[in-house]
Amino acid sequence: LPATCPELHAQLDGCAAVAAAKAELDSARRKLQELLGVAELPRYHKTAAQAAGLAEEAAAYEGAQTRLRKRVHEARERAVEAYRLRVYREGQERLRTTPSLRHAMMSTHAWAPRSEDEAIVFGLDRRDRTRELRWLRELPAVMQGSILRVGALHVLPRERMR
Repeated sequence: LPATCPELHAQLDGCAAVAAAKAELDSARRKLQELLGVAELPRYHKTAAQAAGLAEEAAAYEGAQTRLRKRVHEARERAVEAYRLRVYREGQERLRTTPSLRHAMMSTHAWAPRSEDEAIVFGLDRRDRTRELRWLRELPAVMQGSILRVGALHVLPRERMR
């Protein structure tokens, strides 16, 4: 999402679940700080808490951290969906109000006119990439993007994968 995306700020700032998780984390942090007698929790707070017999409070603090991360992640997912929906609706409105854009989107590929023989030659000149596509789909998405971005289909194996 863009940094200036209003949906992201609305979801993170206006979400009651995120606010409740932040409050729970602050409460657990203050409680652990008071019990350990420190102004700021040290990096090794879990070890210090276990040594002081406060393992339960340390676990509660870590649980609160996990819940906050989960709530923020859920809010970001909702923001992404809201952003996608807004962009889609804006695009639909633009298509509706701009006749030339609507015509361009609805037209098929503008291949050069050619005879039947020329069309057959055109199709036969291009290599069939069906096998590469199948192999590419078996790879993780990150690797697929990397291979496609640099146009490195030649790195895919020639024989059957698996």
